[in-house]
Order: sequence, then structure tokens, then C-alpha cells
Amino acid sequence: MICARVWLVIIVVLIIILVILSVLVCRGSSKENVMIRPGGGKKRLRLFNLDLHISVIEDVKTHLQRYFGDEVDLVEWCISGHSHIMGKERSNPRYINNSEWRNIDRDRIGKFVMENREFLSSFDGFIVTHSPVFALIYQSFGKPIYVVNSCRFDQPFGGGNIEMREYLVGELRRMSDEGMLRVVSNNKGDRDYFGEQTGIITDHIPSLCKYTGVRYVGNREEFLYCGGIDIDMPNVVSKSSLPAGYEWSLICEFRGVIHVPYEISTMSIFEQYTSCIPLIVPSKRFLKELGTLITVDVYDVLSSSKYANIDEWIERADFYDEGNMPYVSYFDSWDELRELLGYIDTRKITRLMSDWNIERTRSIESSMDRSFDIFKV
Repeated sequence: MICARVWLVIIVVLIIILVILSVLVCRGSSKENVMIRPGGGKKRLRLFNLDLHISVIEDVKTHLQRYFGDEVDLVEWCISGHSHIMGKERSNPRYINNSEWRNIDRDRIGKFVMENREFLSSFDGFIVTHSPVFALIYQSFGKPIYVVNSCRFDQPFGGGNIEMREYLVGELRRMSDEGMLRVVSNNKGDRDYFGEQTGIITDHIPSLCKYTGVRYVGNREEFLYCGGIDIDMPNVVSKSSLPAGYEWSLICEFRGVIHVPYEISTMSIFEQYTSCIPLIVPSKRFLKELGTLITVDVYDVLSSSKYANIDEWIERADFYDEGNMPYVSYFDSWDELRELLGYIDTRKITRLMSDWNIERTRSIESSMDRSFDIFKV
């Protein structure tokens, strides 16, 4: 009887020890998304970004921090002329910087890499947002390159420097084939243009822009107007009249925002949609008539491409994509806009946007999480 009791105590103790060990193992593996070393050990993920745009990388950064938690470091060299808006220090590296990047070629890339090789070699991977040509900087390091294709991937070449453009396309294909390149597109126009020109299929993952941290209030009677065409309407305030350095929260005070877009995809529209601000834009027909889009001409889209036709871009504009941005309001003339402003129910619209944004956020975050698999090697 005594022996049986002793064995029972031993078994109970062993069970308790196993339970404790299991708990410790679970706690130790809570950061399951950190980078995995080839030998099986985990380490902190260090990424580098050289960027001409302040917002696209900010959106990616919020996803990285949500997914990897404290186990990711992102070092940014921001060469944007708008760096002050995000409170970022503006970098000015030699060979590739804000004033010289349009002259980028193999020689400049080689000099930039040579000067910064030891520094760049210390990173586990690279984030490229604006512009995708910067992926060429990192190809010699043999590490993951993550590209957000947001605005004509072939900048600054377009239909101009054909030799460098062909080199870019060829290297993107090679890096993709070798598994070191992951490209996602934040709008359907650039997704399809990229696919047509490179043969690389990319996922469409719209930008979320939760970094603003603001929400629609709508406590003003006026609407805010964002556009390059002067309009004279009651209860409409032009964005150009806002004070310098205004806070994002100020935009949320207006009843809604009227956009006459200059592009088929802009980060400000992503920001405002996520903040549940009612948005008002021209119809497809009226937008083409207004002729405000710089999508094709300014970026010198290849003339032989299907996407040299502005209609192709209008059809793929973010603000006409009801699968991602429902509840946007449209006007087909200035008179129709005046009428719309008199009866639009902005409170109902923001409630519908709020409900939809729950599912929209879940879908975008899930897609971004899957795209980060390139860093789990």
C-alpha cells in the first residue's frame, strides 16, 4: 500500500513538472513570427528602407510592428522632401538622394553599395516602397527584398531610359524567380501594369494607414475640398486654406471631404477612408472630363502598353473599387455636387464605413501577414 502511494505521488509530481514545462515552452514561443535562423534559433529581425515617400513605408511599418511585435527593427533613410510632416529626419546619402535619384543607373547603384556595403550587410532584409527601382540596390546581398508597388514601378525611366528600364524589368524577374523578391501592389492599376510589363503576379493589398490614429467627428458644417480646380461653393473649405502643420484630427472635424483626385491611388484617401470620413469624388466620366489625373503623362507610361490609355487607370482607381471602398459618394457635374451637399447623410455613411472597416481591416491585415512570410526563413 505504501509503495502504491509513493508511486502515486511520483506520478503526480511528474505531471506537475510536465505542465510547468509546457507553460514555459508556450511563453517562450509567443513571438512565433520572428525570423528563424537556418540552424533553428530565433533572432531579432532587422530591416532597412530607403524611401522617397513618407506614408507608404509608415503603413508597412505599422503592419510589421503588429505582426512581429518587439522582434523587428526598421532603420529608415527618408529622402523625401516631406519628411518633416512625419517628424522624420531627412537623409542625404551620396549618389542616391532626393535631388539625384532620377539619375539612378548601374554606376550610381554600384557606388552607393560600395560606400554602404558594411552597413547594409548588417540587415536581414530590405523594404522598398517608393520607388521599386531601389530594389536594384539590394540584389547583391542575397537577402529578402519586400516591395510595395504603389506608383508606376518603372520610375524614373518610363518610356525614356529604355536600357535601364529593361535592366530593371530583367532583374525583378530574376529576383522573383530566385525567391528573394516579394512584391505587393496597393492599387489595382499598378498591380496590372506591373504584371503586364514584368509577368510577375502580385497580390492587391490596399494600404490601411492606421498610423493616423484619428476618427471621424464631423462637428463642423463645412466640407473640405482637396483638388487643383478652384470651386466656389457655400460650406466648402479648401484644403489649401488650412494652417501649416495641421493635425490629422482637423480633417476629421469636417462633414466630409470632396476630392478631385490627381492620381488613381493616394495615401490621403486611404487615410481618410480608414478614419471613416465620408468621401465625395467625381464619377468616372466627370473625372476624365476634368483631366486632372497625372497617372499616365507625368510618369511617362510606356506608349506601347495597354495602360497608356487613361481609361484603364480610371477603371482601376481605388475610389471606384466597391470591393474595398464602398459608400463613397459620386457627382457627375458641379451642379450635381451642389445638390449632393444639400442632402447627403454623412452620419449614416460614416456608420456604414465604420462597420465595413472592421472586415476591411481584418482582411488587409491577414493579407499583409501572409506577405511577410518572405522574412521567415
